[in-house]
Amino acid sequence: MLGIDFCAYDGLLVDAFGVLYNHLGAFPESVACVQAMLDDGKPVVVVTNNTSVSPDTISMRLHAMGIPIAPKHIISSGRGLAWDPDARRLVDGKSVFLVGSDDAFCYVHDAGGVRVLDVAQAEAVVLACTSDQADGYAAVIQHKRMHPDVPIVCINPDRHVQANAQRVPVIGYFSEQIERQVGPIHWMGKPLPGFSTVVQAYCQTVLGLSLGANWAFVDDNPDNVYQMTQDLGVQGFVPVETGLAQSWPTALPQSNAWRYIQRLSTVPDVWYNNPS
Repeated sequence: MLGIDFCAYDGLLVDAFGVLYNHLGAFPESVACVQAMLDDGKPVVVVTNNTSVSPDTISMRLHAMGIPIAPKHIISSGRGLAWDPDARRLVDGKSVFLVGSDDAFCYVHDAGGVRVLDVAQAEAVVLACTSDQADGYAAVIQHKRMHPDVPIVCINPDRHVQANAQRVPVIGYFSEQIERQVGPIHWMGKPLPGFSTVVQAYCQTVLGLSLGANWAFVDDNPDNVYQMTQDLGVQGFVPVETGLAQSWPTALPQSNAWRYIQRLSTVPDVWYNNPS
């Protein structure tokens, strides 16, 4: 069995849900790996499609799990709303209706948007997390049909997350249903190449980090790993025991550009040789 020593890398880009933790809490092996990287002076940057809450709240929750990642080192796909020029133009200076929590409004605010609570007043709509209102999506659809020029932006393209043995639909799934009814919407997050550009620019500009071949990226979604390894030139790893790979609807895709592991860990013998 081949060995993977993450501490040998210059830095770590890591997904959150399904890699560092799940609905039951943090994975001890992942906590230990992140801490070992930090103790070794290696940067750890969380790259997540979680837009249900702000980076500050994500950081607070990670700290509570024993994973001390500062908000600045959390690149939520929601940050792409401000960092991607095309996405920003859709909301900057506009009245924006947010499908999501009050805490998630930070992504709209950072992009120059002004929040309105009535979708009928919206010049743009941002879909951040699953609505708890039964008619929430219907109202967005109706507004878009009445005002075709109003852009809709989904800042979390995840269709499902893994909970217990089930794939649970989340905002990307519902946004896709909206798109089928009203036409194309704007998407931001993994695995879209535009978000890879955001990650690279943010790391360089805000964190002073240059990504490259001696960086590791770990994500439980093979599609995300495939795209970001191509876009960023980093080494990719998919854990098969902790997230979406457990219930991938087809045989897990093979690639020479990235590898499967059992889980993010400090143990060097975790290369998984039979992912399919």
